[in-house]
Amino acid sequence: MLTTGDKLNSMPVKLWYTKLMIHIPKAAWLGLVLVGFVGCTQQSSVTDQVVVNQNTNQDTSLVMEYWQIQGSGHSYIDATKIVDDGSTLSYAFRYGSWADDELAGTTKFYYNPSPKQGGFSGVRPATNNTTATDFASISNFEPSDNGIRLTCDQNHKDNCPASAAYSMTASQAIPLTSSETIRLFFEAQDLSVQGPTTTQIYYLDSQDGYVGEDFNEGTSTVCGGTGSTDYSSDGDCALTIAIAANEETGLTQARQFKIGYPTLDSTQWDEAVGTFMVITGADQCEQTRDGLFYATWDGVAWNVLQDDEGCAQPLVPYAHGPVIVYVGAGLYKMYYEDYLSDAPIGSVTKPLHYITADASRTGDPEIVEFEDWDSYENPGEVTFLWPDGTELTDNEEAGLGDHFIYVPNGLDSRVMYMNLGGFDNRTSPTPSNGLGVALPIER
Repeated sequence: MLTTGDKLNSMPVKLWYTKLMIHIPKAAWLGLVLVGFVGCTQQSSVTDQVVVNQNTNQDTSLVMEYWQIQGSGHSYIDATKIVDDGSTLSYAFRYGSWADDELAGTTKFYYNPSPKQGGFSGVRPATNNTTATDFASISNFEPSDNGIRLTCDQNHKDNCPASAAYSMTASQAIPLTSSETIRLFFEAQDLSVQGPTTTQIYYLDSQDGYVGEDFNEGTSTVCGGTGSTDYSSDGDCALTIAIAANEETGLTQARQFKIGYPTLDSTQWDEAVGTFMVITGADQCEQTRDGLFYATWDGVAWNVLQDDEGCAQPLVPYAHGPVIVYVGAGLYKMYYEDYLSDAPIGSVTKPLHYITADASRTGDPEIVEFEDWDSYENPGEVTFLWPDGTELTDNEEAGLGDHFIYVPNGLDSRVMYMNLGGFDNRTSPTPSNGLGVALPIER
């Protein structure tokens, strides 16, 4: 157990406080204080206030959050890299006491590697086999040679198989209570399709239990590879669709997503009815070409929320890449890259904003419904700092992307992973320089 005065990677540990303001009907606001630890820079502790208001249309003040990229200097290149071949789109979970002794307390990490840095194209699992209690244990991962791989190069479709040539990117790996496996959800598009491609959300279940590295039902421990037919309907890695882009869902694209469930209680998912998913997508009613839509699990399938006109209903109309953080007591925070308008992606900066949800606001207090979320019109804001303490410019922040917040030990530690640099930085458009890590600080 770390306490104030201990050190994380030669940095002091300070206690931080999260104050939750929860509306109690016909009663005063109640302040709840949750205490934990977080690794900080030499000059910082962290304070994070979540203000939840029962009226989602009321102007509620959500405080500015500050996150400092770790490393040195003032650039993407000098920032700490958590894997040598990292590129974009990461996700992590901590094994709880429900896992065997070898896994319990350790972290499993999934990401898109960069072939230019020695990786393969696809989704790669990685592990830190130490208990997630210090900075080193959540900022350095050992990649596996297993995982799921692309069957062809997106830029050179001549080497694609004739069908089921799936290209996988954003993923979320969730341990299932019922089957004791890892369900790897991911967005993918079939590159064998002629003309414009459609992105949908699929999943594969692990064949090695909670280890979560082998998703191949055959003798191989790898799915895909150049020219592979693994992903065909009769292949060893046949995909199951979770969210389709069709008339039934009202979506024309289903991209980056996150599933929200009470991860502070357990990182295992019991497949509870009412579990929610937030999806980046475009819709058939042409309300947005890049917004956040809402789906819930009915015990058998995911159902995209639609309005009375049959249109998929956006939670945030011009946004991308949801990040879900469970705070406790039915409270959630959702971070997202906010485009603020329907301008073409890449032509505008994209600040990281957040809104909150309180399951007790409407309906079933055990289920987070669409109406339980704040209005997107009054979001909380996030400011990023370089390791040397200077704030990122709007364009430098736009170069960050694919954020994910990992909470390895309940609310006593938080880190943010993100890709470092990208084409959305209009002053210096480049491919990602790798996957970095940031810590919350107080200013």
